[in-house]
Amino acid sequence: MTTSTPSRRHPSVHLSAVEMGRRHSIRGGFILFLFSESMLFVTLFASRFLYAGLGHPDLDQVLPAAQTFLLLVSVVLIRSALVRWRREPDSGAGAGALVRPWWGAVAVGALVTGGIVVEWARIGIPVGSTYGQFYYFALGLHLLHFVAGVLMVVAVAVSAQRRALPSSRATLVECTALFWYYVVGLWAAVWVVFYLL
Repeated sequence: MTTSTPSRRHPSVHLSAVEMGRRHSIRGGFILFLFSESMLFVTLFASRFLYAGLGHPDLDQVLPAAQTFLLLVSVVLIRSALVRWRREPDSGAGAGALVRPWWGAVAVGALVTGGIVVEWARIGIPVGSTYGQFYYFALGLHLLHFVAGVLMVVAVAVSAQRRALPSSRATLVECTALFWYYVVGLWAAVWVVFYLL
């Protein structure tokens, strides 16, 4: 008689088919939500070019480039911690693997939010101009998504710090990471559309 060693690769290994289906449905629904949000931004970006044309006012490239770099670092932090958590989700070590990297992502989120506010305060783009309307609307909408992402990461980091992230909460952790990846990717798109093109 052979016995198999339980795998620790993913927290959903020992779930029933019903529970697995529920988690896949939630994850799939969340991905559809992100896709619908993406369509909103694609429409906004296309409208920016249609109504404001190519080109942009002379904008500082250093701060947005630094923000983009920091956000990419935060993605690496979130991803590496998620991989470590998946190995031992029900142990204190698994939850502990999320704590510092996810708080690091929160710190990056706070820095980038502050950078956006500083940028708005000194940028000097007239709100009434066509470019300004699209710029402020797109960045404001992204900032709302960004703050939501930071709050989601805070919630997971607090739970991890309390060691309250068993494998039964895998969908929450993974959807939070997906949303963070989405927000960072969206920032990169906003940066290209409004600062580089």
